Amino acid sequence: MIKAGSAARFQHFLLAGSLLLAASPIWSQLLYFLYQPEAQFSDLTISHLPNAMYLQRALREYGQFPFWSPAILSGYPFSSSPLSGALYPPNWLAVIFPTAWAFNLLVVSHLFFGGVGMFVFLVHRAGLRPEAGILAGAAFAGMPALHGHYAAGHFTLICAIAWLPWLFASRPDRTTSIQPNFFRALSRPAICLAVIFYADPRWAFYSALTWLVLDAGELRADRLRGLRHIRGTVIGLAQAAILTAPAALPLATLVGWSTRQNLAAQDVFQFSLPPAGLLGVFIPNFARMAEWVLYPGAVIIVVCLLGLVFSDLRRRSKVWWWLVAGSLLFALGDSVPFLDSLSLLPGFNLLRVPARALLLTDLAFIVLAAYTVDHVLRNYPMPLNRAGRLILVGLASVWLSLVLVALRSTRGLPDAEILLAGSIGVLAALLTLIAFYRPRLQTRILLTLFLLSIVDSGSVNFRFYQPRSEEQVFAEGAEAAAWLASQPGRFRIYSPSYSLPQHTGEQYRLEQTGGVEPLQLERYAVFFSLASGVPADGYSVSLPPYRGEVVSTNAAARPEVARLSLLNARYLLSDFDLHIPGLDYVDQMGPTRIYANPSAIGEAWIQVDRLLGQGDLAPVPIHWTPNRVEIQADGPGILVLSEIAYPEWRVTVDGRPSTPLQMEPFRAVELEAGSHQVVWEYQPRSLWIGLVLLVTFLVIVLRQREGSP
Repeated sequence: MIKAGSAARFQHFLLAGSLLLAASPIWSQLLYFLYQPEAQFSDLTISHLPNAMYLQRALREYGQFPFWSPAILSGYPFSSSPLSGALYPPNWLAVIFPTAWAFNLLVVSHLFFGGVGMFVFLVHRAGLRPEAGILAGAAFAGMPALHGHYAAGHFTLICAIAWLPWLFASRPDRTTSIQPNFFRALSRPAICLAVIFYADPRWAFYSALTWLVLDAGELRADRLRGLRHIRGTVIGLAQAAILTAPAALPLATLVGWSTRQNLAAQDVFQFSLPPAGLLGVFIPNFARMAEWVLYPGAVIIVVCLLGLVFSDLRRRSKVWWWLVAGSLLFALGDSVPFLDSLSLLPGFNLLRVPARALLLTDLAFIVLAAYTVDHVLRNYPMPLNRAGRLILVGLASVWLSLVLVALRSTRGLPDAEILLAGSIGVLAALLTLIAFYRPRLQTRILLTLFLLSIVDSGSVNFRFYQPRSEEQVFAEGAEAAAWLASQPGRFRIYSPSYSLPQHTGEQYRLEQTGGVEPLQLERYAVFFSLASGVPADGYSVSLPPYRGEVVSTNAAARPEVARLSLLNARYLLSDFDLHIPGLDYVDQMGPTRIYANPSAIGEAWIQVDRLLGQGDLAPVPIHWTPNRVEIQADGPGILVLSEIAYPEWRVTVDGRPSTPLQMEPFRAVELEAGSHQVVWEYQPRSLWIGLVLLVTFLVIVLRQREGSP
């Protein structure tokens, strides 16, 4: 007889091993950056890697936390951007070591952490059997949708979603006393939601919505207790709002000045899941759109749908079927009549990519499969009714048809994965059917299904990734970047063809007028559209916008050299010829042509006329650090700094506060006659207000706890 302690240790060992196996497509390639097959870019190397590199450099060279970054967009509020990752503590591993293995290790550890959270939620919170929890934990760590997102570089999303099972687990169950009091104690779900917000604010919206859906299920089951759950949730959401204030208030300030606030319905629902994408429930989707990956695994679907035949199980798990239906409808976006009207609601109009809700669909499928496994194990032996037999035979027939199609197809590699997934689906459905007629084989069949689930997800997930060495990644644009870095002075670069990747630019400490960043300052976007000659046709995450092939889509645009000169764009890089008066051809390195702009003014200048860039412009040297710019300038005139204006920059002249002038999009201040010491300082008041709110709230909570009996 196995002792209880030994059984628990064995279960934990099995859980840990299964989680490591499920995440093997990443840790087996730990030293490489992982891209989608044949993809030119990844969000990881476009944004997260250069952000980590810049944060490390600012701390090392300037000895200060950088609230502002000059790397792209002629400068932007770095700490306010959710892509900076600066306020989520685990990300500091990548700041200390901005390498491929650091990011991969963070993702593997978060997948492991999320899988353990699924086990804790289902076994210790929902009371399911450990076998069900282990299956769900492994299915989470190997979820194809998560691996598809990471292949696209959605690093912060993986970190955020790993906390969602812990939010589920931290909710009070039916046996726990609910005493909602705003200042009495911190709500554990509120803490989890706050951590999710710090990891990725976009996923916090979906997490809060899921929290409300689960409480709505409690309301149906027990009205009185459900109402107390809802009240506790409202208090928890309010607590989470205060806990996230140091990040939420700066983000709200940035959003208010960004192009994001003007999203139209077509922008909000641009990447909705096509109705045909619903077939992804049964077959893996290897399209470039990571958001459209729906496949949860053949074993998960078989077991999940089998649960529909048990009436008492349907009642217990009804809320999770609500979550499946609601998330699928939301993911379909504008394919659903009248759903686009959500874009008119505050908050909804800031979201993009509704298909991201498919992650909730897969999570719900995994939970439903775990509930079914638990139900079957608790009621063995049990007969399988006609509906159950039809479901299993029907699923086997669907996947068998896919196998036959794959065998007859000559289209190439993707059919190999469809063939494997279809074969596993047929086998899973038949094994499940056999298990009901051969109770003695229950343990062996369950173990086989478990292994099939890992093989299925692993084969799919390996297909998502194409490893690239650090040498390959940092070789992109390196020859031109090395030449530019050898040129004297501080200047910016403009590239209509994205010839200087952002991670390479950061490696060589080069600053760019364009770049990829979802939250762009609206005033700068308008000015840059005129300077680049690329019209702002709707919302875009990049400046200039790329509407087709990146290297050629803007070939017909005519940059305006005068405005680029005000941006201190001394050099232009392009993968196509630029026949623009005022530019001097310098050299070609690989596919990249280098052009010099001799009329670039410099970092700052004095002008007499109030019209931007008019009259005689006298260049002025500056002393720059991320949060402070010092200038010694002679008046009278208007001192214009070739840096982007933002409301949290404050200016003093000779130590006295001064009023900035509106010289869009630049910072400017008027000087009287004589020599003056001008200092611009970044003072993130929204951050300080958020910190004060957070500290005050925590102090009150601690005092309330000390004073409580």
